[in-house]
Amino acid sequence: MDLKKVTRVFILIFILIDLFLGGQIVQRAIQNRHNEGAGAAFSNMDLDNISYGKLRQKRSVGDYLGGDYELATWAGSEARQGLTAVKTVNHADKQMLTAELKQPRQLSKNRFQQRKQLESLLQDPEYFIHGDQYVYNENVTHVVNQNKNFDMVLCFQQKLFQDNQTMGGVGRLELILNQKHQLVGYRQSYVQNVQKLRNSVETISQEAAVIALYQNNELPNGSKIIWSQLHYGRLMVVNHDVVMVPIWFVSVQDGAKQTVLKVNAIDGTLIK
Repeated sequence: MDLKKVTRVFILIFILIDLFLGGQIVQRAIQNRHNEGAGAAFSNMDLDNISYGKLRQKRSVGDYLGGDYELATWAGSEARQGLTAVKTVNHADKQMLTAELKQPRQLSKNRFQQRKQLESLLQDPEYFIHGDQYVYNENVTHVVNQNKNFDMVLCFQQKLFQDNQTMGGVGRLELILNQKHQLVGYRQSYVQNVQKLRNSVETISQEAAVIALYQNNELPNGSKIIWSQLHYGRLMVVNHDVVMVPIWFVSVQDGAKQTVLKVNAIDGTLIK
């Protein structure tokens, strides 16, 4: 990753933010607006029949992270050549590695046993690059597989430092199972050389994230919040370098449809 290039971009961004919004005053202003309007927001959500459960007010600390996921650099690597059990196709434009097993791998019909078998297989360098750097995410798996009546996809997200992980398309490993409960292939995104780009900052609370969604008309009447998680996701891409920030991922059920909405946990803005 060209860290200097990404850092230069971020220096410019933060200069503009600091000049326009007053730097760290923005964080306090966001939380103050939330505190002042929380009661009214929840009253209106109740009137709109929006179910949200118990939301945490606790704030945590997050970072701006930089890394690269230019999988084209793996094309001639010894690591990729060691994947003797799969045939790989590199999609540099999508920052995605696609692999098809030369022989399908039979798995248990039991979901729990399936997961254990796959977690063990992830350690095998004949099948995976950096396979030990991923952790299973049940919520993402459920969302990806909704309304599917064909192949099953089990989703793993890349582990980061201090028990953090990615969420969404960046740093995701999707294991594809056919209807015979056989592993037949996978799609992989991996962020290399992850580094902090500046000092840690305080994030908004889960409660503030939900209120931000409501105030931006993202929560339909009669909808229900199923779950929300704070993980790292993509903010921007500079060539093949990616910048990640902590994001509140909020799953919303509206009738039969379940969608995942995203709120930047640093500045409270929506991410589309």
